[in-house]
Amino acid sequence: MEEPPSKTLFQGSSAPPGNPDPGRGASIALEGQGCDADGGECSPCFTCHGRDGAGDPVAGIPRLHGQSWLYMYGALQDFASGERPHPTMTDVAQSLSLNAMRDVAAYYAMQDLDTPYESAAADARLEPGYEQIVRGGVLASVGDASRGIQACVNCHGPNGRGLPPVYPYLAGQYRDYLEMQLKAFAKGERGGGRLGIMQDIAQRMTTSEIEDVAAYFASVRPVEHPRQSIAADAPPDAGPVQQEARQ
Repeated sequence: MEEPPSKTLFQGSSAPPGNPDPGRGASIALEGQGCDADGGECSPCFTCHGRDGAGDPVAGIPRLHGQSWLYMYGALQDFASGERPHPTMTDVAQSLSLNAMRDVAAYYAMQDLDTPYESAAADARLEPGYEQIVRGGVLASVGDASRGIQACVNCHGPNGRGLPPVYPYLAGQYRDYLEMQLKAFAKGERGGGRLGIMQDIAQRMTTSEIEDVAAYFASVRPVEHPRQSIAADAPPDAGPVQQEARQ
């Protein structure tokens, strides 16, 4: 039985019910099995996101591998509630129980790629001019106080490697996806997230600045692979995390 929702780090979402089970998450992601409280079926995640969460730069499908599982859990709730509307993900998320959201998020958080950035070559726009990357890097690193634009690294960490459990990594994320999300924030088409801060920041950025920042983060390769530890990512009140999740 699902546990009742409670307040958490994520705006509009509930705390994870119990401990994550990446094994069950694999069944959901790869087979579309065990998606609700009755063990029902759903669309398997790998058909769009891949078995290892590599995504698809051409289709605008983001990388999920190594992302914070708590961030992805909150994002799924935002999709389901309509806070973050999406033509595909809204229906998918609404077919999942809270336990299923938790477990499939944990599955993708644990994924690793032998060549994690190989598929980035398919992004025809991944290699913009050097000057654009520099401009994006400056804005991402120091922001623009005169216009109230915070530095991206304040929340997303040095070089965009993320600050789990709340803030996702941006380093190596696909350029077109990042552009699309920033523009959605700027237009008020995307909600969710921490205190709605991204809408305010994106609305202060020009279209060129959005493109520059997206180009910068797409070009960054983190020193360490972004794969997250499920145990380290757990909130203080989540209780002990299953040993399976640490393997």
